[in-house]
Amino acid sequence: MNKLSFNFILICINLIFLLLPGCTQKAAPLDDATKLALAQLSQQSIGAAGSLGLDIRVDDRLIQRGCETRMGNLGADAFAWKAGADIGLIASGTIREDFGGPTIFPKGTVVTSDTFSKTIPFGNTIMKIKLNGYRLKQVLESGASKLNAQGKRGTEDWDSDGAQHGNCWLTQNLSGAGRFFQISSRLAIEINPNGNDQLKSGTSTNNSLLVTREGTRITRISFDGVPIYYSSSGDISSGWYPGASSCTVKGVSFTSSTACSFYVVAADSNQVSGSDTNPSLSSSMLEVNNDGTVTTLNANTGIDRDAVSGYVQTFTTGPIFPKISNRIIIP
Repeated sequence: MNKLSFNFILICINLIFLLLPGCTQKAAPLDDATKLALAQLSQQSIGAAGSLGLDIRVDDRLIQRGCETRMGNLGADAFAWKAGADIGLIASGTIREDFGGPTIFPKGTVVTSDTFSKTIPFGNTIMKIKLNGYRLKQVLESGASKLNAQGKRGTEDWDSDGAQHGNCWLTQNLSGAGRFFQISSRLAIEINPNGNDQLKSGTSTNNSLLVTREGTRITRISFDGVPIYYSSSGDISSGWYPGASSCTVKGVSFTSSTACSFYVVAADSNQVSGSDTNPSLSSSMLEVNNDGTVTTLNANTGIDRDAVSGYVQTFTTGPIFPKISNRIIIP
């Protein structure tokens, strides 16, 4: 019996069990490891992955920049996958609904290299850097710093099971609002928009940005379900969980603290390089190594929209329906 025949029989057996009464399971979210494993098995059996169907809503600019969204989850997961990073961060300003792109990719949409060209129009490169926990919180504070008007999700933002996830805090003045980060599946955060926003001085054009007020909006961070940080006050100097490392950051000493633990992060280049008018990852702002530099592991792991398209095509069992999975909680 050859490998192809064996795999075909194995898939048939799996299908029989799935069809038995009581054995059916609810559809898994996009980042479910079991679904990926089944997709890889299917790919081995039937050949290379082809174009897949999508079923995804691209929220308008206001919604996209104030809460977790399906397209945001897809993009952040794709960044992490493409760069081989612990965490993917995609700035919401990268995701567009108003550039002539479709508001909805319905079931059956053919995925090609330019499927996302209007929804993710700028063609930024994805950079791979290292951030310790302290700087990760600072980056997330920058992302949440422009939220200023409470809004509610509409029924069109509910998942198919009726679940409604958190509030959206919209930005009436869109200036700088695109820095709000959508995050990949291994990260989870909680935001209190009533906390102090992060403030900066200087400009990105002459690389003189400096945080003048840290911000207290990020109140909880966890990675792989393990707490990194929790403080109801959002104070960046307290609330860190025990870790294996010690460090001094901006004159504050942490001993055996997760504030010192490093994470590999994939993010779009305009946030890292400082070319955005409000960069969240500028080296002069972050001082990751305490000497004004960011550890860059790879300056270009690919183009953002190509990474999303490539990630989608790793799933061969489509249609793909990304879900809101409580990565970003706004009470």
